[in-house]
Amino acid sequence: MKILKKYKTLWILSAVVLLAGAVYFSNIPLLAINSTGELSEYYSSIDELSQRADIIVQVEKTGGKSFKYEDVPFTLSQAKIQQSYKGSKPAGERIVILETGGIIHNIEYTFEGNKILRDKDRAVLFLKKYTGPVTNEDAYVILGVFQGKFKLDGKDGIIHSSDHLSKDLAKLRTKHELESLIRSH
Repeated sequence: MKILKKYKTLWILSAVVLLAGAVYFSNIPLLAINSTGELSEYYSSIDELSQRADIIVQVEKTGGKSFKYEDVPFTLSQAKIQQSYKGSKPAGERIVILETGGIIHNIEYTFEGNKILRDKDRAVLFLKKYTGPVTNEDAYVILGVFQGKFKLDGKDGIIHSSDHLSKDLAKLRTKHELESLIRSH
């Protein structure tokens, strides 16, 4: 009986260690920290976003890595362009996107509730070429942190990234509506 009890305890302990290791190494968020603050630029319409964007593209995220720079979490995402609406980046090309936030050591960091793009996520993005100290990679940033990000569901409906959008941006519900507004500007 003592031997069975010993093996049962060893089995349970091994299972707990394996589970903890799997959670840690897969970087599954166990805690969420949301930051709030003032945006340096506020966009109230697709027209404003279109005018300021260097490129407008629909992408699918294919990979990425999160890190901290001066205690601020960032994520560098690799994405494949599925469709190009503005700029010189054609469909099929790969780009790098720098987002504020990410998952680091099982903690998910967001700004104004905006979650970073995850692998296989599709989105229409209004992007500006990144210049600054956070990365040396040839990267783009989303205009207005989250205002220029329109994540798509499986049926091309829009999943808004934050509750802090202008009324005009928040009312967009489908990729078709968004494309119509992009084409009209």
